[in-house]
Amino acid sequence: KKLSRNNIDAIERTIPNRHQMYPDKNVILVSHSKGGIDALETLLVRNYLPGTQVKGWIAMQTPFSGTPIADWVIRNRLLNPVIQLLLAGPFKGDRNVALSMGTQARVDYTRKNAAEIQALAKKCNILSFATRISSADRSIFRPLRYTLSRICGLASDGLIPTESHVLSIDGIPCCPWVEATNLDHIYTVLPVFPDKGSNHRLSHKHRRVRIFTSLLKIWMNNRSNQTGLN
Repeated sequence: KKLSRNNIDAIERTIPNRHQMYPDKNVILVSHSKGGIDALETLLVRNYLPGTQVKGWIAMQTPFSGTPIADWVIRNRLLNPVIQLLLAGPFKGDRNVALSMGTQARVDYTRKNAAEIQALAKKCNILSFATRISSADRSIFRPLRYTLSRICGLASDGLIPTESHVLSIDGIPCCPWVEATNLDHIYTVLPVFPDKGSNHRLSHKHRRVRIFTSLLKIWMNNRSNQTGLN
């Protein structure tokens, strides 16, 4: 009930519009972070039969199993102004957004919709993209990465546990996934610390294009349950 209705409505409008514009082609959804939660909800509750209008889905760094960070926000335990600032973007400054990303909320959701999720995974070519960062990586999320690692013992992208990026039910993956290192939660969509080089923006843009191109190739091949991306 705390899902982003605007996102869901936008996805619902876009899919048939694209299908109408290109009737001989199918739609491949590409989502990031909470957009993946909204995409999943759209595919489950709307009448978009995979293989007809929606052929596949690449879900990037989506908190399918939630994140302890959201739990702490819900319980008002993250009072540090710096931490609150870091969460202003991903959580839109809205506690209600955090509610939909809490670990218990996500567990309840996947269990309640287990049969539908498993049926979707069989009909739709889904690929989950998981990432992680280390203490040596430059990222504004390093404080949160440290917190998740120290308190929860979890590898993460600085906001979402890496294991949560994989669409699964009670820890059992429902689709293939690919995992990459040295990428924080927003690297694939918004540069913060540019790559070194004569043209920082161009360098970062090229790497993002390379990442997505690799994901698209893996999605097309879809040959294994886990693939390493260096």
